Amino acid sequence: MPRRRIIIVLGVACVLALSAGYFVRELARNWNAFRATLDLASPIYIAVGIALMCAGLIFATWQWHFAFNFFSSKKKLRFSESYFLTNAALLGKYFPGRIGHVGVQTLLLLKRGVPPSFSVFVTMLATLLGFFMALITGLALIGFAPQMQAYSGFIFGALCAICFGAVVLFKVYPRLFNVIASLIKRFLHKEVAYVPVSVSFIVRYAFICLGYLAAYLLAMYFACKGAGVELTKETLLLVLGASLISEIIGIIVIVVPGGIGVRESALFLILQTTLPVNVSLAVPLATRMVLLAAELIIAISVIPQRRYWRSQLST
Repeated sequence: MPRRRIIIVLGVACVLALSAGYFVRELARNWNAFRATLDLASPIYIAVGIALMCAGLIFATWQWHFAFNFFSSKKKLRFSESYFLTNAALLGKYFPGRIGHVGVQTLLLLKRGVPPSFSVFVTMLATLLGFFMALITGLALIGFAPQMQAYSGFIFGALCAICFGAVVLFKVYPRLFNVIASLIKRFLHKEVAYVPVSVSFIVRYAFICLGYLAAYLLAMYFACKGAGVELTKETLLLVLGASLISEIIGIIVIVVPGGIGVRESALFLILQTTLPVNVSLAVPLATRMVLLAAELIIAISVIPQRRYWRSQLST
């Protein structure tokens, strides 16, 4: 095995061991409190949360579908095609991380005549815009949470800085794109084609992204209720905002499969500062369970399309 690959594997193992190990240790230390919370669990609310998360993943597919067709001047995809391409490798991110998911999607598009440079660009842009929307929404929810009033000035200052940074990034987009493209070429060995981005695209994409965020937040709410966590008006905003922020942290650490351990530890660290330890432990596990179940359902739902796509990809 090449030295570089060994270093990457060891790095992934270390990050996964530290993050997951920390959360498991806290769970073991507070098992009795956590067990008392689970006695109030409701499978019905969990099922509602899974259904809502499935709707959120369909919105995420629509985001990618809209971005692809907006920028593609030659080939347009039907939504059923985008659904397969986006979700056929959905669970692949739990193996080599998000990079593996993107790689399989790029390969499928290549067999349909779409250059890898273009497909990587669409996925990169969709991820980046979704990242900004989720970050802004998460920080806003945490900023309005009563428990975080002491930090509201800092949080809203960060929000203003992020919004200003987004405007600056849009202005320097061509130069920034060249930097990102060179990094992708160096580390992922993939070419990325440059495509200009308009304000109209960002606005329309943001509206679709709001649908995903609404479904995601509702899914997290019902996941918490299903785990026996009763969210009050005081804790609701904090839990939902922290769920979004921890999800972003899990995405950033792309080398860790699906952000497992990283997301849960980040969410626990945010919540345990102001909420009881049993709530801080139950929320990460319940929300992860809902996410995994929804992703599994969506991934299974593309199986009936496999025979059709096998014939399409062979032509």
